[in-house]
Amino acid sequence: MQNEQPAAEAAAGSAWLKYRYLIVILCAFTASRILFYFIGLMGYINFGSGDALTLEGMFNMWDRTADAFCSFDCYWYSTIAQFGYDNYPHGLTTGHAANWAFMPVYPGLARLLYELLGISILDAFYLISNVCFLVALVFIAKCFLLRGVPDYKIYFVIFFMCFCPYEVYFIAPYTESLFLMLTSMLFYYSYRRLWLLAAVCGFFMTGTKVLGVMSVFVIFIEAVRAYGIRSFLRLELPAMKSLLAVFIVPMPFFLLMTFYYYYIGDSEAFKNIQFAWGRVIGNPFDYWLSGLMTGGRKTYMAISIVVGYLLTFVLLWRRLWAEFVFMIICCTVPILTSINTFPRYLFGLFPTYIALYEIVKRNSVLRYILLTIGAAAATYFTVAWVNSKFFAI
Repeated sequence: MQNEQPAAEAAAGSAWLKYRYLIVILCAFTASRILFYFIGLMGYINFGSGDALTLEGMFNMWDRTADAFCSFDCYWYSTIAQFGYDNYPHGLTTGHAANWAFMPVYPGLARLLYELLGISILDAFYLISNVCFLVALVFIAKCFLLRGVPDYKIYFVIFFMCFCPYEVYFIAPYTESLFLMLTSMLFYYSYRRLWLLAAVCGFFMTGTKVLGVMSVFVIFIEAVRAYGIRSFLRLELPAMKSLLAVFIVPMPFFLLMTFYYYYIGDSEAFKNIQFAWGRVIGNPFDYWLSGLMTGGRKTYMAISIVVGYLLTFVLLWRRLWAEFVFMIICCTVPILTSINTFPRYLFGLFPTYIALYEIVKRNSVLRYILLTIGAAAATYFTVAWVNSKFFAI
């Protein structure tokens, strides 16, 4: 009997060591969802709809919450999931917008869940976004483990990601959670030299966002680090496997272009429809400078671009080559047409969180400050989001 208590404590300790990351992830994930969905609903009721939350309304609280968070591009994803791609432009007040700018994987998954589970399209979007974010946290923890980061610092990364300034992107019906999950998996499998799995992740990244095609640089750079450039010149088998992965990644992009060519007669419809949003390819520096001088939300977007580039150079300073190249390309491509929505791209990138960790990893005070600011900003942007304030997009 005297040995039972120590044995029980040892078993409990062993269980904690085995499942510690999963326990922390589940706690942070659950707390953030409860908090921000509630904040969003209250923000929508008090500053948006103006309706009081009655006892009767408590029974359909989730429906009201789901409707509140379905803003901006959520409409376009819904049209693809329900009806497929448009035959002709008809959206916006001008009538010349269509859903051609959006890749098919996210709405396609929602349609699949709708058919299999019998849930609504909107509920399917929420299921995908939350499950994918949960899986993303697991793979992000695994990536930091591969880099030899101590437990307590990984816990900080997990909590910061659950309470980051733009957490609303990961709880709303948007592609950010799916893209983040695939990106973290891509980096993890590239670190492990599992090129076929990395290629599958890159394939679906491209099918989720056009920027996903940039994952070819992650695979190629990690392959060069693993085998050296000479192995490619000598056509050695391991190097050729990674090269095959590079060719697999862009396939959804070309398949969609082929579909658009035969469906609507324009293989570049995903790009040309951007004119409906007033986006024209130009000099990114001119867009940035114009936004900086305009004031209001444009200045805010311009400042966020500066922050984004500073974070990319943190990666360069730390000689994280694949992360640096991927992030700087993904930060530059969106501002070729507009500086709008830049924070969405920035906080949806896994290397952003690597760079932030590199800044605060040696200073516990900075870590707590960053986490506090992130949670406070997340509250602000969540309320802005559900009330369709454009600076939050």
